[in-house]
Amino acid sequence: MTLLNAWKVTIRTPNKGLRSINADDIDDRTKMKTSFMPTGLERTMTQPQFLDLVEYLLQRRSAPAK
Repeated sequence: MTLLNAWKVTIRTPNKGLRSINADDIDDRTKMKTSFMPTGLERTMTQPQFLDLVEYLLQRRSAPAK
């Protein structure tokens, strides 16, 4: 979820797109139990690539929503 307010929710889709949904159209919200990251992806990465990924994810987590 990239934006949540009283009127709409904006989510990031797996294909890097954004989708906005009117809050009135949402009946239920459930946090995903799995990640968009494919299982085992970390095993295909070098240590520097993995560290870059973790750094990127941490930056996204702390960045303000647009």
